[in-house]
Amino acid sequence: MKNVMLMSAFTAALLTSPVAQAQTQRTQTETQSSTTSTSNTSTASVDIKSIRTAAQLRMALIGPATVSLKTSQMAVDKASNDKVEQFAQFETDEQTTTGAILKELATPVPAMTEKDNAVMQKLQDAKGDDFDNAYLMAQIDGHTTLLSIVDAYLGNANKSATDPMEMNARHMAMLMRSTIRQHLAQAKELQSMID
Repeated sequence: MKNVMLMSAFTAALLTSPVAQAQTQRTQTETQSSTTSTSNTSTASVDIKSIRTAAQLRMALIGPATVSLKTSQMAVDKASNDKVEQFAQFETDEQTTTGAILKELATPVPAMTEKDNAVMQKLQDAKGDDFDNAYLMAQIDGHTTLLSIVDAYLGNANKSATDPMEMNARHMAMLMRSTIRQHLAQAKELQSMID
């Protein structure tokens, strides 16, 4: 919860900064132009290894964040284990905030991939412990993907960039990395308790 509040406060500062607001039009154009070559797929449409800009980072994050939100919303209703339900509520709250921020930055939500749709179908069909395990596996997979995206961006981003949007994105990615690692560890711990 502390990490969600910290990320939300930092992101709110990022979004309300006059400099960030002045840059929004430019990054919206950059985001739109970067989507023209990526059709209607989620993470498959983004070459993770080539993520270098704030707009590319947002494009790479929104697909997995959306899937995490949808699966977590389902888990809030279907989880049989109280701790899994609590984790799902925590993820729902966090991904709702993340999605709102990304949408405010004019990041288009891509269509779900075949893999994402298969995960959703598996969760819809599962019950009890089978559901809890499938949900946690989806979260582990999703958080592993998110960590790969953030790590790639931090490895590729221009660390000497003076553009406020790029600097803020880099700082946000640094915060996100520790939060994603923590969530990944929590999901793995929950899964080991259920197995």
